[in-house]
Amino acid sequence: MRRGGEAQGTMSAGKNHYPVEQQTSNEVAIRSNWVTGEDLYLIAQQIDRNGTVYFKAEVLPLVNLIWLAGLVFVAGSLIALWPDARESRRLAERYGRYRVAVET
Repeated sequence: MRRGGEAQGTMSAGKNHYPVEQQTSNEVAIRSNWVTGEDLYLIAQQIDRNGTVYFKAEVLPLVNLIWLAGLVFVAGSLIALWPDARESRRLAERYGRYRVAVET
C-alpha cells in the first residue's frame, strides 16, 4: 500500500476456505491510524478463476473515538465511586456518639 509514492505498509485480506465446515470466510485487513482517528478496512470481495481479485475498501472515520469514549466512561465511573472524605467524617460523627456497651 502506497500513499504519495511512499510505502505505508502491507495489508493481507483474502478468503479462507474451511472444508470441514464447507464454508468460505472473508478475512478482513484493518489498518488503524491513531493520528487521524480513522480505520481502513480492506475486504477481498471476489476472486475470479483467472486470478483477478476485487477488493472493497472502506474508510471509517473517528473509530478511535469509540475507544476514547470507553476510557472516559471508565475514568468517570472510578471518580464517581471514589469514597468522599467529607461524607465519611459526617458518618463517623453521626454514629460515633452511639457506643455499644460490651458487658463482661
